[in-house]
Amino acid sequence: MSKTIIGIDPGKEGFITIMDGGEISHFPIPKIGKECDLHALGELVLSISERCDPSKSVVIIEDVHALARTSSGSTFNFGGVCYAIRMAFIMCGYPIVLVSPKKWQKEMYEGIHLNDDKKIMSVQAAKQLFPNQDLRRTPNCKKPDDNLTDSLLIAEYGRRHYK
Repeated sequence: MSKTIIGIDPGKEGFITIMDGGEISHFPIPKIGKECDLHALGELVLSISERCDPSKSVVIIEDVHALARTSSGSTFNFGGVCYAIRMAFIMCGYPIVLVSPKKWQKEMYEGIHLNDDKKIMSVQAAKQLFPNQDLRRTPNCKKPDDNLTDSLLIAEYGRRHYK
């Protein structure tokens, strides 16, 4: 029996993707206004743990770091969201694997036309690997969401390496 894989693109606009058998589901990181809603995030992780047995799952989180030319306040907030996500899953008993963007992107972008814009490459890779998957943030959106596609590709990376 294969594991449930949970791929996470952290951040305020981030996504959580769950690959459970043949089913794929996506959840945006909950927000209040422009800020991460930590209470709703905790509730989301609890509901995931009720649905997906932590002993038969693995959480793959993009290992992100501070970005150059970013304000210290936004870097601090971003780091806080990343650690809140990690801690929520740890508290529910999930094993955590951190993967660098370069590592998962190198594998997932294989065969994709090289482009300087990683967002475009993520969307292209996700469309190629999951042609029937809806990649929009909401049904009202017209374009694929690069945060959703990143979480999907991170989950696929995890499925290949941690099943």
